[in-house]
Amino acid sequence: MSLNAVTRGSRIGKAVGLIVMLGIFLVWWKLVGNPGSPVGTREVSGVVEEVREKAYVVRLDSGQHVRVFRTVQAEVGARVQLSVTKYESGEESFVLPETGVLSQ
Repeated sequence: MSLNAVTRGSRIGKAVGLIVMLGIFLVWWKLVGNPGSPVGTREVSGVVEEVREKAYVVRLDSGQHVRVFRTVQAEVGARVQLSVTKYESGEESFVLPETGVLSQ
C-alpha cells in the first residue's frame, strides 16, 4: 500500500488534510485578511443609487460609491445614514443600520 493510497482513503489522511487547509487559512488571515482592531466609528449619509439582489449601491455625499447589505427596505433615491467602522489597516466597512433610512 502506498502513502498516496493511505492519505486518500483513511480518516487520518482526511483529518490531516483538513488541518493543513485550516492552517493555511489562519496564516493567510493573520498576514493579509485581518484588518486589525477598530480604531473608530462615524456616520455618513448618502443616496441609494442601485438596488441589487442582496445589496444597495450608495453614493455618499463625498462622491464615493459603496455597497452595503440590504438589511432594511429602501428604494432608489432614498436618503440613508450609514455607520462606518475604520480599522488599523485603514480599511473601512459600511453598514446600513435599521434606523438608517432617512427618507424614501
